[in-house]
Amino acid sequence: MDMIDPITLKLLKRFRAIQKNAIMRHKDEMDEKYEQTETCVTLNQIKEWFKYYPWNNVRLTLWQLEKSEMIVQIRSPRVEYTVMDPDSKVFTISGKGWSVLKTYYFKIWLSIVIPILSLGISLAALIIAIFVN
Repeated sequence: MDMIDPITLKLLKRFRAIQKNAIMRHKDEMDEKYEQTETCVTLNQIKEWFKYYPWNNVRLTLWQLEKSEMIVQIRSPRVEYTVMDPDSKVFTISGKGWSVLKTYYFKIWLSIVIPILSLGISLAALIIAIFVN
């Protein structure tokens, strides 16, 4: 069985939970009320989720998700937050205090993510095993 790294797994679980909560709020409230609510996940929240993990590893995971086109990174000094649309499964992560404000849009397709990452991890393990031996 292929293993998925704990950082990616935790990110996917957190984003999926946020998505489910937003969808439930969307169903419970009227559309006009929902338009007034803003859901934002900040880099500080991600740092809090991963306070026992090295931040470089978390950033590397974000970079890998960006390379696999699961994340689109948009640089804009004017954007402070973006409303999350639960129907489009887009998650916003903004970081303040950086030289350039970074906003990540997360598109989560769990049925695609886990096999792709598992394949990547398996290939990396195979390459390492070849070079070690």
